[in-house]
Formats: sequence, structure tokens, C-alpha cells
Amino acid sequence: MQGARFNSTAQYVVTHKHVLTHGSPLGHTLNLLKNMLADDLGVARSTFSRLVTGKSDLSPDMAVRLSVVLHSSTESWLRLQESFDFWRARQKVDTQNLSRINFDVEA
Repeated sequence: MQGARFNSTAQYVVTHKHVLTHGSPLGHTLNLLKNMLADDLGVARSTFSRLVTGKSDLSPDMAVRLSVVLHSSTESWLRLQESFDFWRARQKVDTQNLSRINFDVEA
């Protein structure tokens, strides 16, 4: 299958995002589900698409909408976004030249 390979642990790894989402029955079904969910959330399909593809972050307003439509908690959605934000910051921020402040002061 083009765009896919096996890694050393014999797990199937998709190396091209379009393998499942474009030109396959599963891809068509996923697109229909995304459109239906966007409609249920009361947002534009393009807005939901940007969220799903990671081009925009989850807002508190969207977290409220998701919690109602998917019968989950707003807090759980916001924690997921917060965890992702921290992960992204750890990847991006260079801490090589930072050092800890010593607060142990001798009197």
C-alpha cells in the first residue's frame, strides 16, 4: 500500500495523512461524520475542520459545545487542550541556558 510502512515492532504506521481520508470509503465516511458533528455543534464545517486538523486550538466555547453534544465534561476537553499546549511549549522553548535560582539564603 502506497504511503504506509511497517515499523520494527510490526505495527502498521500510516506515513501519509491522505491514505485513509482521501479516495477511500472510510475517508468518505469520516468526512460525513465530521460534517454531521460540525452541524450538531452549531459551527461552520470549516471551523470544525481547523480544530480536527490542529490548525486551531480548542476554545472554551467549543469545549462547552463538545461537552453537550458528546455527553462529556467541559473540563476534560480543556484539560486535553492544556496538556497539548504544555507539550508543544516543551518542544519549542529552549531551556539550555536557563538555571534555577537558589532561594536558600544564609543569615
